[in-house]
Amino acid sequence: MQAGPEQLADMTDPWSAAPAPSYDVPRGSCPRCGSGEVTHVLAGLPVGPVETPSWVAWVGCMPPGHDRACAECGLRWRSADAGDVRIESLEEFLLLRGAADEEELGDLLSADLELDVLVDTDHALAGELVLVIGRYGVTLPFPTTLRVVQEALDDLEDDVVSSMHSADRREWEPWTSDGPGDPDELDDGEDD
Repeated sequence: MQAGPEQLADMTDPWSAAPAPSYDVPRGSCPRCGSGEVTHVLAGLPVGPVETPSWVAWVGCMPPGHDRACAECGLRWRSADAGDVRIESLEEFLLLRGAADEEELGDLLSADLELDVLVDTDHALAGELVLVIGRYGVTLPFPTTLRVVQEALDDLEDDVVSSMHSADRREWEPWTSDGPGDPDELDDGEDD
């Protein structure tokens, strides 16, 4: 059966009958620099007309491995991993945290934990981040992620707090190479 002009006139394009759908995902901000100049990178191509803001880029069927990009600092990330930003180097970590140097980074991390954090550059090899709290430390190789750094700091904090509350210690001092504070040298109250 063929459709006549009357039937063809009744058939409408589903896209023209209804308003075009719009992209309503919030633009967001860059987790590194805080800029609002974020481009959303969408895989595939829209079926029919879709109203998208100028900051949305359709990339076809070969996505680049990230779905967000910052026009200000160049960071690229996956929105699903927004809390897990990849960090390529110590310099990038300093920039991400807004620190001028390793000492300031230690101060910022210390403020977060309310414990003294040392970013140890004397014992770190190239491409490593060494974090020390008291006598506990961890070495993280770059690249790493913000989530891995935070988990390492949380583990260090747990170790320090449990050592402070340990039944066999009356006092706790950070370890130093010049003696008093070395946990093996603390007086445990027993006579030798």
